[in-house]
Amino acid sequence: MRIRAFAMTPYAAAKAMRAAYRKFKKQCIDISWTPSFNFPSFRAFPTQPCQNVSDFFFFAGNDGNDSLWFAVVTPRNGQPDQDGTPLCIAIFGYVNGNNGLTSGRIIKRGSPACGGSDTTDACITDIARRMRDFGLDTDGDGVDDRPDADTGCGCTWRDTYPPFFSRVVLAHELGHYFGLAHAGHNGLDKIMISTGDGSSVWGSDSWWRLWLYGDAVFTDEDVEQTWRFIVKKMPHVLHAL
Repeated sequence: MRIRAFAMTPYAAAKAMRAAYRKFKKQCIDISWTPSFNFPSFRAFPTQPCQNVSDFFFFAGNDGNDSLWFAVVTPRNGQPDQDGTPLCIAIFGYVNGNNGLTSGRIIKRGSPACGGSDTTDACITDIARRMRDFGLDTDGDGVDDRPDADTGCGCTWRDTYPPFFSRVVLAHELGHYFGLAHAGHNGLDKIMISTGDGSSVWGSDSWWRLWLYGDAVFTDEDVEQTWRFIVKKMPHVLHAL
């Protein structure tokens, strides 16, 4: 018997895409998806067939291997002219259990002091163009592995339970792509929260703000950080408009 398996249903993908579209309106960024997620949401999406068992689980980490995969397997090799068109891929799962991943970006693991009004360059992500940016040395010989290899850019995410929170994972990863880090995002009302980086779900006004908004949101500081990133590290995207 032949079994055809998909990373997620078109409905779940469309739900995440709609959520990201709405959230980025707050960032003053208008996302145009290809293909469109408008009704009917069951329309076909571009797919990447699994060739072997390992393809069912995406490798994730801070070593740049995922970025190398993007550069080799997809059309996104991290060149500046691709910065404004991130490729987002729905996947089956991650080897280490992640919910989402941003490739081609070095996410700052900074102090929670980066939140609030402390909007400095030290609080936004860096763009990785080559493997040397990650400093990958798997054999421990003190020499970077493939330092001149391209690093691809894009986002991957998976559908998880409960869907109330998982539908904003794509928006979270795109937040990283456009410069945002985890630091300073305590509380379930903030899209960029990550308990893995030490953020607490018990923000000072987390539950009140979650009730007020009815959903997690980008903060006003996130808007400023996003545009700080675009102006300082992707000005060519603005020049091309």
